[in-house]
Formats: sequence, C-alpha cells, structure tokens
Amino acid sequence: MTFITARGDGVTRVGRVWRSRRNARVVAVIAIVFATILAAFGVSWALSPAATQLWIDEPLDGAAVIAGMPVAVVGHVNHADGLQSVRLDVDGVEVAMSDTPVEPGTLATVQFEWAPTSHGIHVVTLWAKPATGDWIGPALASVNVGGPIEETTTTIPQTTTTIACSYEVPVLVSPPDNADLTVSIDGGYPVPLSWSYDGCNPEGLTFHVRVGDDPEFVPLPLYSKAVTTTEWTTPPLACGDYWWRVRVVEPVESEWSEPFSFILDTGSC
Repeated sequence: MTFITARGDGVTRVGRVWRSRRNARVVAVIAIVFATILAAFGVSWALSPAATQLWIDEPLDGAAVIAGMPVAVVGHVNHADGLQSVRLDVDGVEVAMSDTPVEPGTLATVQFEWAPTSHGIHVVTLWAKPATGDWIGPALASVNVGGPIEETTTTIPQTTTTIACSYEVPVLVSPPDNADLTVSIDGGYPVPLSWSYDGCNPEGLTFHVRVGDDPEFVPLPLYSKAVTTTEWTTPPLACGDYWWRVRVVEPVESEWSEPFSFILDTGSC
C-alpha cells in the first residue's frame, strides 16, 4: 500500500509502507469488499467499469467541521492501469493536487488538508486520473462548516462602526469579448487573461478562473485555476473557440462574471 499526503500549498509527501505483489485481480476484489464495508458506514466512494476504486474515508458525508480549522480529507484510490494524479475539489474549485504516481493494482491512501473559511454546506470531491484516459470520479461528501463570521470594523474616537463589505463580480478586461487572436506560432499559444475588481478588500481575495471550449463550461472546463491576482496566463492552447469567466471565492463567493469568448488562430489550424 502507498500512502500519499498532500497539502493545499502544493507540498506532497510520500511514504511507502506496503506494496502488494499479488495478482491485481485479488487486490481489486479485496478493495471492493473493503469499499462495501465502508459504504455501510456512510463513506462516500465511486467505482468505474475500468476497475477503479475511489472513495472518501474522512470527513464522512454530513460531518460538521469548524470554519478556519484544518480538515483532513482522506480517501483511497486504486486502478488496474495505475494513476498519475489525484485531485481535491471543494464546491467545484480545485484546492490541492497530488502528482505522485500510484502503481497498477495498488490500493493507495491519499490525504489532503483543507481549511474552510466560510460557513454553510460545502461539497468535497476527489478525482483520480489514470495513467491513460480522463479524470474518474467524483467521490464526494457534503460537509457542514460552522463557526463565527468575522466582521471588519473601523474604530472612531468613542464610536465603533461595522463596515459591510460588498464583494462585487469581477469585470473581464482582456482579451475583450469576441476577440480574434491571430498569432504566428507553431503549436499551442498561452493566452494572458486579465480582469478588474472594484469591491472591498481587493488585496486579500482569491479568484477562480475557468477556461473552456463550451459556453456553458460542460461537462468540465478545460482549465480551472485559483489565483490571488487579477491576471492569469493559460497553458498553451490549440487553435479554436474558447470562453472564460471569473468569480471571487475567498473570503466569500461572488457570482460568476458573464463569460467572454475569443477565437485563437495560431496559423496551424
């Protein structure tokens, strides 16, 4: 068995405590039996037809946690062809990623750390990417986050005033909507994106950027990234039609901006 520990800051630790040399079929049967037992106790798990096991051990579905306190998200993964990555999302936003490979037929324990900053019901999901193929999942658990809500206060002599922050929707700037980007370059082209923000606390926000080749961003966006600045450059993109949008996710969530589109022509279309 391989143990993988990852934190939201990108640090990954690996400790190999046992790896089975038995036939992969036997390992898969044991994993399925183990998953069935866990499911009887309310543990969330997912099974694909391609001999994949993926489930969440902690936190349990419906668990209550405290805002601001680190939460250990622990799960198990296994795939007959091996895995190259495991990802933690919260409410559809990527929080942490482990790129430590899991060998074929090996049942691995994966652990991430998540520190919730807003109260309410949040959906924690695990995704697994096989050595070949698309992301598999999700295994999910709904978590109820409670705790005090912090307020921003300004003190005036003999007077204390509570200022209500307004978290506005980001305004997309560049590239403008319906932009036609033509570049002379072989292969993909990284597109710089930028937006503005006029709400309160502009220096302490986290933004969520999505880029996709579908205006509804379904079934999943091509890229989903959390950043703390008002700009981000995509990985190299092939020529085609793309849409992008931005929202605030920390310390509170705003609505999504209206999506902008652009057409990329690299000269190799």
